[in-house]
Amino acid sequence: MHSSLKFIPFSVSILASVAAAEALHAEEKTQPATTNNQEIVITAESNDSVFAVPYYEQTDTFVRGAPLQHQVSLAEAMNLPGLAGDPVRFATYMPGIVTNADGELLIHASKPRESSTSLNHLPIGYLFHMGGLHSVISPEAVEQLDVYTGSFDVTYDNAIGGVLDITPRYPLGNNTGYVHMGIFDSSLGYDWSVGESLKMSLNARRSYIDLFLDKAGELNDDITYTVFPNYWDLNYLATYTVDNHLFSIESILAGDELTINDQHNAVKDPEASGTIDASQGFESIGFRWRYFGDTYETNTLLSYLHGYEEVLLFDDHTIDVHDHTITMYHLSQWDMDKHAFSAGCEIQQFFIPINLSVPSPPEDDEIDPDLTSSTVFTVEEKLQIFAYEFFFQDLYSFTDTIRARFGLRANNAAWGNYDWTFMPRTALIVDLTDNDTLSVAAGRYSRTANGYKYLKDIGNPDTIDEMSNHYSAAWTHLFNPSSSLTLEPFYKTFDNLSIVDATKKYANEGDGYVYGTDITFSTRTDELYIYATYAYQQSERELDTSASTEFTFYQEVPHSIQLASSYKLNDQWTLSGLMKYSSGKPYTPIIGTYTDSGRTRPTYGTPYSQRLPDRFTFNLKIARSTQWDSGRSLEMSFEIRNLTNHRNVAAIRYDDQYNEDGYYYDLPILPAIDITYRF
Repeated sequence: MHSSLKFIPFSVSILASVAAAEALHAEEKTQPATTNNQEIVITAESNDSVFAVPYYEQTDTFVRGAPLQHQVSLAEAMNLPGLAGDPVRFATYMPGIVTNADGELLIHASKPRESSTSLNHLPIGYLFHMGGLHSVISPEAVEQLDVYTGSFDVTYDNAIGGVLDITPRYPLGNNTGYVHMGIFDSSLGYDWSVGESLKMSLNARRSYIDLFLDKAGELNDDITYTVFPNYWDLNYLATYTVDNHLFSIESILAGDELTINDQHNAVKDPEASGTIDASQGFESIGFRWRYFGDTYETNTLLSYLHGYEEVLLFDDHTIDVHDHTITMYHLSQWDMDKHAFSAGCEIQQFFIPINLSVPSPPEDDEIDPDLTSSTVFTVEEKLQIFAYEFFFQDLYSFTDTIRARFGLRANNAAWGNYDWTFMPRTALIVDLTDNDTLSVAAGRYSRTANGYKYLKDIGNPDTIDEMSNHYSAAWTHLFNPSSSLTLEPFYKTFDNLSIVDATKKYANEGDGYVYGTDITFSTRTDELYIYATYAYQQSERELDTSASTEFTFYQEVPHSIQLASSYKLNDQWTLSGLMKYSSGKPYTPIIGTYTDSGRTRPTYGTPYSQRLPDRFTFNLKIARSTQWDSGRSLEMSFEIRNLTNHRNVAAIRYDDQYNEDGYYYDLPILPAIDITYRF
C-alpha cells in the first residue's frame, strides 16, 4: 500500500491536459557523495559532456548486466531535442515506454499508475505537470535517471510495470546560480554553502503563458478559459556532512491549476459539459541519513507527502481529496567477500480525508465513459491505513564472470482483506567474454489499485493488490568502452487486476500479458554521439468480469524505432537531431448508433481492434555554450519540433451523431528557444 492513491483520474490529469494541448495547437556536473574513509567529498565531475563516457552512481543493489535496467546521465538526458530542457522527459524516449496525453509513462504496456516514480525513494505526488509539458523536478536537482522497465530488485515495489528512480543532485556549495527562460516557463536557482559542511540549493520554476493572455479567452470553438492552465514547482536540497555521514533535507513542491468551460460534449453527453475549476499539487519533504563505510552503507529516509486535488467538475460534481503519507524507508548494505547483502523495510502511515460528489471514475481503458447516465456518489470518509514491507537481497559472485541476485520482498497492510504477500526475485548474469554479457531474471511484483476502488460506495473495500510476474533476458555486446548493443526480450503476466464488475463494482479477477523485445545501441566519440532504439511488444488484458476475453491493451504500440544523434561542431556549437517512428495506438471502432432518452448513442465493435495511422516526428536542435574565465556562462539552444510538420493523429473526432468528422492532431511544427545564464 503506497501513497499514490488517486481518486479522480479523469479530472485534473486528463481534461486539464487536453485543454493545455488544444491551446498549444491554436554547467557543471556534480559527483554523488563518495567516501575516502575519512570524509564524504562532493566535487565537480569533469565528464559533463554527452561525448564523454558517462559516470553513473551505483550502489550494492545495482548489478551490472541485469536485464531491463537503464542508467542515464544528466548530460545524456539534456542532449535530446524536444525535451524542453527537462532531463526527466528522456524516459519518454526509451525503448518500451510510451506516453499518454498527460505525458505519463506507460512502461511495457502498463497503465501510468502501475509504475513507480521516486527521488531515491522519496515519494513524488505526481511526475508531470498538466499536459506533460514539464516534470516537477528541476534539471538542476537531477544527477541521473535509473529506469527499470521490468525485473527490478526487491528494494523497489508498488509497481507491476516499471520504476523510474531519480538520483538527486546534491549541492556543491560553490555560490553559483542560474536564470533560465524557455518557451513554456522560466526558472532560477542558486547553490551556496554555510561553512564547510552545510550546503544548500534552491530551484524554482513557473509557467508563464497565462501571464501574457487575457483573463478570459477561447481555446477552440467549444472550450473557453478564465484561468489558463499553469504550473509551478520548487526543489530544495540541503546537505550536512560529518566524516562518513551525510545528512540531507530533500523537498519537492508543485502546483497546477486551470478554470475552463467545456461544451464540446453538450449534445453527446450533457452532464460532461460546463465548468472545470481544478487545482492539484503536493509537498514532499524528506530527512535522509546516509552512512558510507568500508564494507557497510545505509540509506535511511523519513518523509512526509501531502497531496491534494480540489475540483469543481462540470458545475455539479466536486472532488476534495487530501492525502497525507508518512514513510520510513531504510536500506542497509554489507560487502562480505563474494556477497553484497541488502536488507531493509518500508513502513507507511496514510491519512486521507475524502469529500466527493462524483460519478464512478472511468477506467483508463474504458471505451466510452458517459456521465449523463452514471450514478452520482457522495462520499465523506477518512481513511487511515498502516502498511509495512520488508526485503532482503544477496548479490553473490560465484566467479569473476558469474554473479547472481537473490531477493525476497514481503508486504502487508492493516486494511480490508490484505494478508502477507511474498515476492521472490532473482537474476543470473554471466560474462561470456570481455565484451559479451548474458543475463536472465524473474520475479513477482505487486501494486495497490487506484485509491477510489477501495471506497465502499464507489468501489469495493475488499480490493487487494494487483500482481505481475516478470521474465526477462539480456545480451549486451561492447564494441569498445564507448559503444554497446543490448538485446532484451521480456514476458510479463498480470493477475489479480481490479476490473469492473456488475455486482461488486470492482473485482480482482483480471488477467493479462505483455511480451516483446527492446534493442538499444549507443556509441560516442569526441565529436559524435548516437543513441538508437527499437521496441516491439504485444499485449492483451481483460476489461471487465462479464467475459474472460482478453483484448488489445489500450495503449499498445507494437513497433517503435528512434534515432538520436549529436555532433560537436566546435567547442561552442552542437547540432542534435531526434527521429521517431511508431505504430499508431489502438482504438475501438463505432459500428452503429441507437437512440436512448433522445440522445444518439454509439454501438462499438471489438475493443481496441483498429489502429490510428502510424506516427513520425523529427526534432532538430542547435546549441551554443559560451564560457568566461570568471565562471560565468551562457547556454542557448534553438530547436524545431516536428520539423516536417507531420500530422500525427491523436484521436478520431466524431460529430454529435457519432459520424467520423476528422481527427484530433498532436502539435504541429513548433520552434522553441532556451536560454540559461549561469553566474
